[in-house]
Amino acid sequence: MSAVDPRGTSAHGSAPSSAHAHAGDDVPARDALPDAARMRSLPRLEPRTPDALAGHVRAAHADGRALLPAGLGTRAPRGALPARADAWLSTRALDGVVHYEPGDLTISVQAGLPLDALDELLRPHRQRLAAQPFARTGSVGGLVASGAEGALALRHGTVRDTLLGARTCHGDGVLARSKGRVVKNVAGYDVPRLLVGSLGTLGVLVEASLRLAPRPARSALRVATYPDATRALAAARAVLDAALEPALVDVLCAADDARPGAPPVPRLLVLFEGGAARVDGQLERLDAVLRASRPDAFELLRDDETLPLLRHLDDAPRGLDDLARARDAAPPEADTNPTTAGSHAPGVAHAAHDVLVLRLQRTPRTLPEALAALRDATAAAGLEATWLARPGLGSATLRIAPRTHAVPATNAVPASRAARDPYTHATFLAAAATLLDAPGRHSGLQVLSAPDALRADPLRVFGPPPPAWRLMGAVKRALDPRAVLAPGVHVGGL
Repeated sequence: MSAVDPRGTSAHGSAPSSAHAHAGDDVPARDALPDAARMRSLPRLEPRTPDALAGHVRAAHADGRALLPAGLGTRAPRGALPARADAWLSTRALDGVVHYEPGDLTISVQAGLPLDALDELLRPHRQRLAAQPFARTGSVGGLVASGAEGALALRHGTVRDTLLGARTCHGDGVLARSKGRVVKNVAGYDVPRLLVGSLGTLGVLVEASLRLAPRPARSALRVATYPDATRALAAARAVLDAALEPALVDVLCAADDARPGAPPVPRLLVLFEGGAARVDGQLERLDAVLRASRPDAFELLRDDETLPLLRHLDDAPRGLDDLARARDAAPPEADTNPTTAGSHAPGVAHAAHDVLVLRLQRTPRTLPEALAALRDATAAAGLEATWLARPGLGSATLRIAPRTHAVPATNAVPASRAARDPYTHATFLAAAATLLDAPGRHSGLQVLSAPDALRADPLRVFGPPPPAWRLMGAVKRALDPRAVLAPGVHVGGL
């Protein structure tokens, strides 16, 4: 079988821009345009046992074929388009529980186990996987491979902090077990942490051992609305510097459907969990801190009332509109087909193609300035952003889409034409490319989801390779010597 080569160039079909020229000649060139239809038509392998999965990988290794690891397909594929692909390799059928010891707060499961099924299994024992998203979409393997950041990362850490051990099939088809399922384990190299966020390029996760957390008895979410983002971010910093123990401190800036055409509304969200007395005491101290920041409005959600809103905070901010509607919203339906999920924003079914989701990672102190600069650049490119910032983690996620009222003027779209033409897919791609290819691209910026034309260039998706890129390449060659697994999707085309 001949491999499909979905590689591409820039959004305009030209060579990568000069903004990426300094990345180095070692970055693989990508010369062909993507063929999304052929990618969707690739066969999908669904082995039912780890040995069967390893057999598929061994055969691909021997034949020089490329496989694309996939889970349930509920998240848009992250990273660049693969350099070549012959089949999807899905862990959907590997959905069993290997070992669960509630008394130890640990569990070992197969990679294809859905996160909502895991949550239902843990609920009777008053336990949870705190690193998983509130939306409970996707599988355990997808959570590890994507490195998705859950809403509770401020207090409980990410999946990287929760993953105790793993069984993995590497690119030569060998099944290997790394570390174990106990919390105190120092034997061997920390290969499981390498798998987190590797996008399936280092191995296919078969089993994962995870540390669990108690499920809290009570929770309360304080929502404060501010007139501008600067004050909301300053209030968040005051909360983080206070003698409080929040599980979440987020700033969401989203449009309000009740006020069409009005500027986005910045909201500070602070979540407390624990016993009733503890939660109430934390709320009282929080309100004393927030009163000094003079918010426009307060709202308090308790226990199950918090879940619909918190589900919206996972993966990508999506414009929460008014809180009453968010409180009554059902969990988002998701595309479960990994061959078509690439056209959707994370966790959102049938999302518009003209959406760009970015992640900005800086230090907590430098995040506000970097976020403001990126918002200004987004507006200059003729786009508008909904964003979610986690000041305590130094991270922000931006969902960028066309302005609904105008066509932006870009190098490819003169102002005279922009004034009279409706907004098209081509003009969105041109504006998004302008943002991503700007000289002095913002450091710590990564594309999480985008149309395929913008994912064709790994330099555009990840920015210039980091200083450790050669070391990363050596690890890739050691674990996947013939580049069988997701070749080209990671930073620098690894």
